[in-house]
Parts: sequence; structure tokens; C-alpha cells
Amino acid sequence: LNGDSFCPLDLNAFLGFHLQKNAGVSLALTRVDDSRDYGSVVLDEQQAVLGFREKNAAPGPGLVNAGVYVFHRDV
Repeated sequence: LNGDSFCPLDLNAFLGFHLQKNAGVSLALTRVDDSRDYGSVVLDEQQAVLGFREKNAAPGPGLVNAGVYVFHRDV
């Protein structure tokens, strides 16, 4: 959990999403209008993480890591 940001997140819904996807790890993401100051997260159609982009000089919206995670105990 990041200590320098506020994330209004429904933790029960987030846990439900994690369990529904049967994921090893789930990341809470937030959409920002300008992702230049952040690394962004790339997802596929099933909302699986494809990769991460470092901070970008080009302005534009993007999904960024909110710093909240759920891990399956086996991970």
C-alpha cells in the first residue's frame, strides 16, 4: 500500500474481483487524465496485466498503479 496517495477503493469489491478472476495477484488501478508523471499499466481484454510503461513524455490519459494489491497466499 502506497503511503503517499489516497485511493477511495471498495476493498470488498476489489477482493471479490480478485476471487472471481482466480488471480495470483491483483493490482488496484486508477485512471488519470495525464499519465506523464506516472508509469502506466497495459491490460488485455480480460483485464490481465500485459506490461508496464515507464513515465512518458507524451501527455494523455492512462491507467496507473494505485499501490493496493491482493495476493493469493500461494504467491
